[in-house]
Amino acid sequence: MKPSSVVAAAAALGLVALAVVLSHAWGAKGLDPIYVILALGVLVLAVPSTRSWLSEATNLKLPGGFEISRQVEDAVAAAAVLPDASEGSEASSARELKLLKEDWRVDPGSAIATLQATLDSRLRWTEREYYGGARKPNSSTISQLKEDGLIRPDQARFLEAANEFTTKTVTRSVNRGGESKERMERFLEEADRMIYSLRLISLDQKVRQELAEAELALIDLGGQPRSRWPDFYVFDPSQPSKGAIRVTVRIVVKKESPMLEKIRKRLKKTGNESPLDPATRSVIVIPKTSRTEPEIEAEVPAMHRNELVDYLAN
Repeated sequence: MKPSSVVAAAAALGLVALAVVLSHAWGAKGLDPIYVILALGVLVLAVPSTRSWLSEATNLKLPGGFEISRQVEDAVAAAAVLPDASEGSEASSARELKLLKEDWRVDPGSAIATLQATLDSRLRWTEREYYGGARKPNSSTISQLKEDGLIRPDQARFLEAANEFTTKTVTRSVNRGGESKERMERFLEEADRMIYSLRLISLDQKVRQELAEAELALIDLGGQPRSRWPDFYVFDPSQPSKGAIRVTVRIVVKKESPMLEKIRKRLKKTGNESPLDPATRSVIVIPKTSRTEPEIEAEVPAMHRNELVDYLAN
């Protein structure tokens, strides 16, 4: 915990102790209401769920040190498990910046503005892909993605923090130096990766959900490089003789994209990553709203998300 957080917590507890002394000095008996008020104040400072509830109910941001520390820690933990993958290629250099420029530390305040602009664009994309394009506030879309299981709760908290942080908040945290600066810089670096990958995170989850709803079984394939968004297997438990199919989910949205051929070449080269591969067919799944024409008859078919279940049934 940050030193400022410890000081704030100690101050809050000191207020409760002061209330006890004053109540006895006044001769009050039983539980004085002031105890309750100050105890709630301690809870607001110390318990994340209480802080979150009060923030949503009153739009009050409590207090800067506590809330920012918690959000930054959540954010770094949520992004740590993400692949170092790139939407636009089959391989990505480890930990390369996706959205920010290399010199972003010169002006970290403008860095959060850049990230928020991309977050807004990514959330608009998810609305079109999953919800028919209904425009909602960013916070509502993030909550909807979480409720629908398209992002995890910790990822939702990460995106909420990125959406809420102001240029002033980021600049102030960096200017403090020390641990405050290190945490905020880590947050911005991880936000670069998380916001960039939001479409792929949610699309991968949506495809998995639709396959599970069709009572198909999924098998994760371990040992894949972090520079690639991982493929997985799907098969029909009621028809094991049909074998498994290797699924590659990618954000291919342009009318013409070289991405499909790159994926096909990679699948031909990496055909022995698991014992299932030699007898496994492969498919590429792209967004439902993609302008790319599906290629169902290709050696490695490419299809829109909503076409996959029907393809597997044939």
